[in-house]
Amino acid sequence: MDVLLTGSTGQIGLAVAEALCLKGHRVFGVSRRSSNCEFLAKEVQVDISGTSATQKILENVARCDVVVHAAATWGPSVTPFDVCATNCIGTECIIAVARRWECEHLVFLSSIGVIGEPQEVPIDERHQIRPTTRYHASKVYGESVARLEGKLNTLVLRLTAPVGPRTPRGRIVSEFIAAALAGSPLKVFGRGTRRQDYVDVRDIAIAITQGIATRTSGVINVGSGRATSNLELARLVLATLSSPSRIEMCGVDPEEGKSWEVSIKKALEILGYCPAISLQQSIADMAANPQMR
Repeated sequence: MDVLLTGSTGQIGLAVAEALCLKGHRVFGVSRRSSNCEFLAKEVQVDISGTSATQKILENVARCDVVVHAAATWGPSVTPFDVCATNCIGTECIIAVARRWECEHLVFLSSIGVIGEPQEVPIDERHQIRPTTRYHASKVYGESVARLEGKLNTLVLRLTAPVGPRTPRGRIVSEFIAAALAGSPLKVFGRGTRRQDYVDVRDIAIAITQGIATRTSGVINVGSGRATSNLELARLVLATLSSPSRIEMCGVDPEEGKSWEVSIKKALEILGYCPAISLQQSIADMAANPQMR
């Protein structure tokens, strides 16, 4: 099967490309930069927010059976206009490609953060949607327009916090690992009670391959099924890496006590999804990345 994968050079995209390739699919990557990834049959460098992006993809890639839309932009340095351009206009571009090809399946990667503030735990797919950031609002937009395409069999996967070998610096797990490797204190703000569900990108990739294989549609949460507090995370990093660093409690956490306990029951029942990579293994694999030192 031929699969078009956007965001193919990203942390999640590279893991998805590998998983799909190992399942026997031909993967065609779309991204702003080249990765020279061995698991891609072809790469197309294009900014999907551009007005000519749809045509460029159609001219450079033959019809694909499935589209996996993983491309998105976010971060403190990203402007609201960039978020809208890439995550909203870019999504319209990719949907236009899928529509032209009359694809069998569209997989859209969203975020559990579209719910805004957790009102009920565990958080399941029925939780109300009330985004509190432009990034998550753009994901709601993407979910909505993707599912408006009645002729596309659309699967929306709401991901928790991705981790794994290529996790960039600036994330709490990455910063804890870097500090532990350097022998520096791991700074935990407040009481360290904020809880997050960390899921390895390789497990996310498996969920995507299972979604494609089963032709599943609808909205499904994908996570590890276990929430870890910031303090627990710091302790796990020190234990996993046998680091002599200490934990330093400091300042305040504006999200103290917030718990992102996410239900993955639907993913298990419909996709047969069962996360296989522990947070401890993710930490060990991340620590092996030279960028962490």
